[in-house]
Amino acid sequence: MLALIEGVSLAVQHGLVPLKVETDCQVLVDALHTGILRDSNLGFLMDDLSEGLRTASVASLSFVRRNANTAAHSLAQAALHTRMNLGFSIVPLFVEELISNECNDP
Repeated sequence: MLALIEGVSLAVQHGLVPLKVETDCQVLVDALHTGILRDSNLGFLMDDLSEGLRTASVASLSFVRRNANTAAHSLAQAALHTRMNLGFSIVPLFVEELISNECNDP
């Protein structure tokens, strides 16, 4: 959830709105739509995420299976296994290839 909050914040800061947000966490999508976690210990994070999504003019927030979003999954795995510190303006070649492959899959 923290990564999603930060990603939405970065998109807003750089004017990359409106957003289409996809996540492989069905529980998170359901919680945002129903508000079920608002009174839990995660409530403040849910509020932050909801506010960020409103600010970003999100057209949709939806669940997708992990195998339907291989670029995001591969990036998350790479982040766990590297010490590279990438700025927002630097797009590594492997990222371009992942996104290109995903966008061009039939």
